[in-house]
Amino acid sequence: MQTLHLISTEKKLQLMEQMLYSQENKTRIRFIAKKLGMNPGYVSVIIKKMEKEGILENGRIKNENPKIKALKIVLNIEKIAKAWQKMRKTGILGFGIFGSWSKGTNTESSDLDVWIKTKNELGVAELSRIRRILKQETGAPEISIIALTNKRIKELKNKDQLFYATLLNSFHIGGEQID
Repeated sequence: MQTLHLISTEKKLQLMEQMLYSQENKTRIRFIAKKLGMNPGYVSVIIKKMEKEGILENGRIKNENPKIKALKIVLNIEKIAKAWQKMRKTGILGFGIFGSWSKGTNTESSDLDVWIKTKNELGVAELSRIRRILKQETGAPEISIIALTNKRIKELKNKDQLFYATLLNSFHIGGEQID
């Protein structure tokens, strides 16, 4: 698969992330090159390769392309996995994501929806620390955290089955699962 060559180096990965998460309507090579500190010629070559792979069409990301969603999901999970490595030291039992980040439909302005499983209710300071770790590792502008104890999971299962099903079908990143 040639698409993987487009994320084979740190520079290519940065460029791919810029293209995937940007809300720009049209690719502006000089703007992107300046923003990422890259040579415009290099950016132009990689963008042409993205067009050849069907990731871009006329300078625009083709969001309906399943490769796009798959790439975004992989990149999202990579970012979030780094956060999990730091967070699991805080006593969190389990961790996962749901919403646009788990579907590969997020943009640079999308909030990150996460669930964390804990033994006891978390205080404001603990939630703030977790939110700070997630923001630092993912760059998400907003972090929505659903803290789940076994008691809260049982309540959701009985009272809000739709949301409970959403959480069950989320991306489990590490630790204990919801059920």
